[in-house]
Amino acid sequence: MKEVDVPKQEHQSHEDRIAVAKMLNLLPADELMLYTKTRNFHWNVVEPSFMEMHRLLDEQYGMFNQIVDDVAEQVRTAGGIAIGTLAEMKQHTKLQEHPGHLPEALKMLEELMEVHDHVSESLHDYIETCDEHHDPATENMLQDILMKHRKTAWMLRSYHQRVPVVDKAEVKRGKAA
Repeated sequence: MKEVDVPKQEHQSHEDRIAVAKMLNLLPADELMLYTKTRNFHWNVVEPSFMEMHRLLDEQYGMFNQIVDDVAEQVRTAGGIAIGTLAEMKQHTKLQEHPGHLPEALKMLEELMEVHDHVSESLHDYIETCDEHHDPATENMLQDILMKHRKTAWMLRSYHQRVPVVDKAEVKRGKAA
């Protein structure tokens, strides 16, 4: 990993800072993949409560954009070089893209819930890494991000439970409520 010169910190060695920066560079890749999936579903959702789901997803992808920015800046603070290209993001993400895949609204929500759960699991590991490398500030930042993912997953699950199941054939015939 390329490094930048940062002031020495009494509580954390150079090696610890670089280990945290390397680990942190994994998170923007997953967050960007989640951002892209959420944005895709935001644009392409078709269902009776379209506007409500459209707005819900709009709020969420804005949050992911901010998370990517905050984490990239923390990588720099730790002395690393933040990954910043799509090729690097694709190389570092643990998530998979599915081009051309456009599920029904309920399946969209299920896929997003699954990704939030995956990112939350990764965040638990990253938080432990911060603890091992004596970086409480980054640990706190990651705990805040974890809480955002937990809340977002809860919101998606709650919305998922109330979305009516719509027969596509009924929608095509104009008979769905």
